[in-house]
Amino acid sequence: MKKVLRNVLLLLFLTIATNMTLWGQDEDQPTPKEVMAQPNLYIWGEAKGLTYQIAKAHALQAIASQISVQIESIVISIQNQHTQQGNGHPNQKHTVFSDSFGSYIKSYSNILISNATDIVLSKPDAPEVNIFVFIKKSDITKLFEERKQKIYSYVKLALEAEDRIQIADATRLLYWALLLTKSHPDVLGMYYKPNPDKPKDSLLLVTWLPEKLNQIFNAIKASVNGIEGENTNVKTITMFCVYKGKPVTNLDFKYHDGNTFTESNGCKDGFGHLEFVGSQAKFINKYIIEVEYEFKSLARADKEVEILQNEGHGQAFPKSRITLGNASLNPTHYPHEKSKLKKYQDEAHYKPHSTERNLEPTLVYKDESQVKSIQSVNQHPILNATMTQIVQAINTKNWQSLKPLFSAEAWEQFNKMAIYGNVTLVKSDSLTFENFDDKIIVRPLKLKFSFPNSNKKFVEDLVLNYDTLTKKIDNINFGLNQIALKSIENQSLWSWHDRQVLIQTMESYKTAYCLKNIDFLKSVFDDNAIIIVGKKITATNQNDYKNHSKVVLNRYDKKTYLKNLERAFQTNEFINIEFEKSTVRKGGKNGNIYGIQIKQNYHSSHYADQGHLFLMLDLNDPKKPIIHVRTWQPVDDLSIPPYSLGDF
Repeated sequence: MKKVLRNVLLLLFLTIATNMTLWGQDEDQPTPKEVMAQPNLYIWGEAKGLTYQIAKAHALQAIASQISVQIESIVISIQNQHTQQGNGHPNQKHTVFSDSFGSYIKSYSNILISNATDIVLSKPDAPEVNIFVFIKKSDITKLFEERKQKIYSYVKLALEAEDRIQIADATRLLYWALLLTKSHPDVLGMYYKPNPDKPKDSLLLVTWLPEKLNQIFNAIKASVNGIEGENTNVKTITMFCVYKGKPVTNLDFKYHDGNTFTESNGCKDGFGHLEFVGSQAKFINKYIIEVEYEFKSLARADKEVEILQNEGHGQAFPKSRITLGNASLNPTHYPHEKSKLKKYQDEAHYKPHSTERNLEPTLVYKDESQVKSIQSVNQHPILNATMTQIVQAINTKNWQSLKPLFSAEAWEQFNKMAIYGNVTLVKSDSLTFENFDDKIIVRPLKLKFSFPNSNKKFVEDLVLNYDTLTKKIDNINFGLNQIALKSIENQSLWSWHDRQVLIQTMESYKTAYCLKNIDFLKSVFDDNAIIIVGKKITATNQNDYKNHSKVVLNRYDKKTYLKNLERAFQTNEFINIEFEKSTVRKGGKNGNIYGIQIKQNYHSSHYADQGHLFLMLDLNDPKKPIIHVRTWQPVDDLSIPPYSLGDF
């Protein structure tokens, strides 16, 4: 362990030292006198006030107009170059940028002002506070270049998300890239390059991005998969959604409830949920969804996008509205995709469903060659009755009636899930069961959780462990999605038993974050766990489609990390994480030590990110897994490869 710590500390030192050199953090801060003596390098302002906040606000106001003039000069210079080079129409001096010239300049000015350096000139006992603020003029051009790099990074990540059928991520990133592109003074100098070897194939981003979004919207097909409560005052529609013939991994959407469009809802592994209440429930028979692409609540994670959205910039996409078909989608509707969809269904153990959603669950057993024995449903009448009772209780919100079905710990976990958000049953007619030791694993009971304060909704798969000895549910978690689940199941180098333990461990880990279960995390992290969290700092580079960000690595001990995490739990209405594709390696010593690299999508009411998560897991006692190492790095960073078992 000492060797591990020494290597990690050395790596941290080298990384931080490199970043300090790259970013000029070792430069001395200039004095106000030096700043004022170099008007060609700095923009500065000075003001007094009764408090620090008042004085700083006046000082920033003093430099705001100077910044705007400087930005406007740079913008006009850049666009004049394009006019002279024949880019765009010669009479359209500012092209797309000119449509909102003033407000775009304001957005840049606001960002620069928020990053201004301030120096207090007055003494502590002075009657007024005297503040001096300044920025480097070079920060303006740097901001333009950083925004350009962010645009290319978003495009790259969006196309990768599209390949994984993660439509929510693809539409969000493409739309945010479009907002940033239209706000950039070099709008005529940024291209999408599908083939770098053929420059003639390059397309202007500002025209390619909206076309790409429309292509995605056109390729989405959705249909009614089930109806419950038809001709009543509460009607529930189960929607099945595919993209290019494949069930969507994720997709956010709004739907018209007869009066207006609702807040955002989630669609997971193809299935979404629409609910109609009141008189509209009886009479509405045309179901219209609007695929989400703005993601205003998540824009808090990107200040530049948030500013542009708050100032009213944007673009409407009528093609994002889709009318649900009446017939369930199945492979016969997509002949050219039939083999691909069949492969997906085989891997995911998916089967088409009837148009009516059954209240009583249909139990289907997986046909896994590695599973020692699979008993038929008829041999488990108690289990069948248990699942039917759970489904009925969720529909009626009669939680207390379920208490006899659970062990004490599982009942406590179930109660936390019941208050995680406003819960609604989405789907229960395609449950799968598989034997694991003396348990039977039941998945996926699909539930929708909504969070009114954040206008956010998620669909989660409930996974239940039924103890064949006690005849009770003794564990319950939020399940992995199909990408993450199959990614671990297909790691055929390791035993089927160990893969099941890995899956259950990752589901427990995910659930602990979602339910803010700090006690579980305290128990699962080793007291001497190595915890490394990467923080991204964006660099400037001219090479398109390559994000040259640098990452500052921060190492925490268990106590500090969990204290920070507990603070995040307290300040967020919700936390939700989803995993994707993974790589699993087994250590050569100390028995069942596994390292798993897995992509993680993190959402909370105040923040969202994507990153590479690495966990070193001790599974020698499958009932008490231990995390020895946890690292996280931003997904779009190329400066440091994701950590793996070999690094420790």
